[in-house]
Amino acid sequence: DEMRSVMAVLESAEDEQSLLIGIRALQLVVQAHVAVEEGEIFPAFRQMATPDTLRTLDDEAATHRAGGSR
Repeated sequence: DEMRSVMAVLESAEDEQSLLIGIRALQLVVQAHVAVEEGEIFPAFRQMATPDTLRTLDDEAATHRAGGSR
């Protein structure tokens, strides 16, 4: 929700300064989101996921990084 709000502000920016402020705000929102995922969500998932699930997700990620899709 916060990211959507910042994106709406960016879309309505009428000058360079407003755009730069919006981009910085978006950067901070994304960094906070990533910190929560990497610090809390991913470790909890790794603890709960089976080795087969982790292998499947790793294979899918590798396919997407290579430009393919499943």
